[in-house]
Amino acid sequence: PCGYRDEVTSTPHEPDSGSGQPHEPDVAGVELSMAELQLRIAEDYERERRLAHIFETIVQGLYLEEVLDEIFESFHTLIPYDRMDCALLNHDRTQLVARWGRSDDLQLRLKPGFAAHVAGSSLEQVLTSGEPRIIDDLAEYFRLHPDSKSTRLIIAEGIRSSLTCPLIANGIPVGVLFFSSLEPRTYDATHEEAFLRLASVVSILVEKSRLYEELALLNQELTEARDLLKERATHDDLTGIWNRAAILAHLDTRLKQAARQRRALAVAMIDIDHFKSVNDTYGHQVGDEVLRGVAVTIQGVLRAGDEIGRYGGEEFLVVAEVADRSEAVGLAQRLRATVEVLRFGDEDRQISATVSIGVAKARPQRHDTPRELIRRADAALYEAKHAGRNCVILAGD
Repeated sequence: PCGYRDEVTSTPHEPDSGSGQPHEPDVAGVELSMAELQLRIAEDYERERRLAHIFETIVQGLYLEEVLDEIFESFHTLIPYDRMDCALLNHDRTQLVARWGRSDDLQLRLKPGFAAHVAGSSLEQVLTSGEPRIIDDLAEYFRLHPDSKSTRLIIAEGIRSSLTCPLIANGIPVGVLFFSSLEPRTYDATHEEAFLRLASVVSILVEKSRLYEELALLNQELTEARDLLKERATHDDLTGIWNRAAILAHLDTRLKQAARQRRALAVAMIDIDHFKSVNDTYGHQVGDEVLRGVAVTIQGVLRAGDEIGRYGGEEFLVVAEVADRSEAVGLAQRLRATVEVLRFGDEDRQISATVSIGVAKARPQRHDTPRELIRRADAALYEAKHAGRNCVILAGD
């Protein structure tokens, strides 16, 4: 129509460079950026996956060495190292003490037990700041710090660079981890960052495992102390056999078992002949030697299940299961004959000893008590003494 013309709508575009041609989008650049983003996401995912796996692995350990061994095996995917060490602060926090070290290839010269004072050392700043420290060239570092014994030792192993990582548990320094390499300039900020991602977890696990280890050791010490107290409460200090209370308790238990199971039981009351004259003539040390020798000898002759205890002074009480009176006497005679050939003292002074023995067999039909059985054995022992000693007398029924 007259006065009008068609409007042409065009797509706006960036001014061109003067060529007069429209600017085409940089498709290749966009594709490259997308590929880089995908790669970065994949790398981040893989790193997080490795971190999760490492965390899952190291939390399984209870004892310190278990946790550190797991760290050694799993951290290779995050940090390069040829050896790894852990040093912990002692209880007064004045020293770092090497607790663990490991390498697959090196013969370690800096070993667990090595200790260094914290105050004034280069590690004091690491513990105070909570930040890792990298030494690119340990040979150069040692040239500047020739008094560092630890540096001298690891240089002798061939170590040339290190990453020192503080262990801070609940805001409190507990120690350090050392990652060491045979190559100089091995470590950079990415390795520091890798450790810091797990630093709090690692620190708490190391401290937890150390405390668990100390608790386990304390529990072991308490168990050993309890066993020692029990030993002392039930055994004679001089001879090592049961004491009076313990052997009487055994006798009471065995008598009840014998009555239930219809088995025969006997006791033998044993007395060392003329023991007072041994003490008076040769002294109490020799007397103690005789007591120990007689006790150990009798114990060696007894069968499995028989018991011996020191009843008092130079008297011993034996509790034995026997088939009949004849077996009870036969056992007592073997004990007497074995003691008779013993010799005490030294080459210049030989001392012999003999024993008198009274034997009593339990009478199930009369329900003998420990006290009654011992009374009868003691009466038989009295007869043996009056019969000339060095003999065995069986109590009558």
